[in-house]
Amino acid sequence: MCLMRQRMPSSTAGTTNCRWWARSHCSRCRAKKAAGKASTRVIPRNGKRTPGAGGDGGSAAGRGAGVSATGGKSAQGAKGVKASKASKAAKPAKPAKPTLSFDEEIARRKKRRRFRSLMAVLVIIVISVVLLASGTGYLYQAHQTEQSYVQTLSDAIDLLTQTDEVMLDLDEELQDPFESVSEEKLQSIRQATQEVLPTLDQADELAKSASANLVNSDEQDVAGQTVTAISSRESMISYGLQILEAAYTAKSASQQMMDGWYAVAEADEDARAAAALVEDPTPENIQASMEQTQAAIDALNNASQLISQAQQNYPAVNRDAYISYITKRVEALGYALASDQALLDRNKEEAQAQNDAYNQADAEAAELAQGLDEDPTAAYEAAFDQATKQDFEAFEAARTQAGASDAAIRDYLGKQTK
Repeated sequence: MCLMRQRMPSSTAGTTNCRWWARSHCSRCRAKKAAGKASTRVIPRNGKRTPGAGGDGGSAAGRGAGVSATGGKSAQGAKGVKASKASKAAKPAKPAKPTLSFDEEIARRKKRRRFRSLMAVLVIIVISVVLLASGTGYLYQAHQTEQSYVQTLSDAIDLLTQTDEVMLDLDEELQDPFESVSEEKLQSIRQATQEVLPTLDQADELAKSASANLVNSDEQDVAGQTVTAISSRESMISYGLQILEAAYTAKSASQQMMDGWYAVAEADEDARAAAALVEDPTPENIQASMEQTQAAIDALNNASQLISQAQQNYPAVNRDAYISYITKRVEALGYALASDQALLDRNKEEAQAQNDAYNQADAEAAELAQGLDEDPTAAYEAAFDQATKQDFEAFEAARTQAGASDAAIRDYLGKQTK
C-alpha cells in the first residue's frame, strides 16, 4: 500500500486512485507502469526492429493499444495483428551477407587500397603526360621563336658589314682632310655614305627587334652592340661629312688665296721689268714700260678679286690686309703709268711729280706688306682646325664606340663558327 495513497471520491464504487505525485510509490501504479513498458517499441543497435518487441509487426503482448481496460483483447487489435503477420510472411527474405574472417577482411581492404593507389598513379601519369606534352610544345615554340630572332640578328650583322668599306674610306680620308680632300673625293664619299644610310637603317630596325625579343643574354648583348655600332657609324658619317665639307671649303678658299698671291707675285715681276725699261727713256722703252706696268696692274686686280672671293667663301680668315696692300700697289703703279706718259709727252716736271707719287705709294705698300703672313694659306688650315675641333672630337668618340662594338660582334661571330 502506498504510504501517500488517499481515498478519492469516484463515480465507480470501490475504485481508488493514487495522487499523481505519489504514483511511483504505489504497487498498483508500478504494475501499470510495467505493463506500459512492455508495449514500448524496442530498437536494437543495428537499427532494425526485433519481431515481438513492439511495433507494427510485434506480438499481441507488445500492443498496448490492443488491450482493453479490463485486460482482454479487442476485436480490432486481433485483426491488426493477423494482417501484420500475413504481410510479413508475404515479403521475400533477404539473403544473408557472407561473413569474412579477419584475415580475409584485411586482404580485401589491402586490395582496395592497392586499387586506389594504382588509380591515383594512373591519374598522375596522365596529368604529367599532358603537362609534358604542352610544356614540350611551348618549349619548342619558344625555341623556334628564339631562333627566328637569332636569324634576325644575323641579318642585321650582315647588313652592317656591308658598310665596312665605305666607313674605312671615310676614316682614311679624315686622317688629314685639309691636305687630302678634293672635289672628286668629297663627291665620291658623299655619294657612298648616302647609299649606305638606308642599309644602316634597315640593319638598325632588325637589330632593335632582335634586342627586344631575344632571351639569351649573350645574344641580346650582341644585338645591343649591333644597335650601338649602327648608331656610331651613322654619327661617324654625319660628323665626317661635316668635317670634309669644312675642309673642302677651307681648302678651296686657301687655293683662291694662293692663286691671288701668285697674281701679286706676277705683278711684282711686271713692275720690275717696267722700271728697268725706263732706265733708258727712249720712246720705245717708255712705251714698253707702260705695257708692262699695265700688265702688273691687271695682275694685281685679278689678285684682289681672287682674295676677295676667298674671304667671302671662308669668312673665318680675314684677308682685308692683303686687299689693302694690293689696292696700294695698284695706286702706286698708276702713278708710274702717269709718269711714263708724261715722259712721252716730254713733260719732265709732270713726269717727276708722278714718279714722286709712285715712290710714296710704293713705300706705303711696302709698309703694309710688313703685316702680311709669310705663308698666306697657313691661316686657313689653322682656322679649319679650330672650327672643326668639336666635330673631330665627336667623330673620334663615335669611331671609338664603333670599334668597341665591332670587336664584340667579331668575338660573337668567332664563337658561332667554332
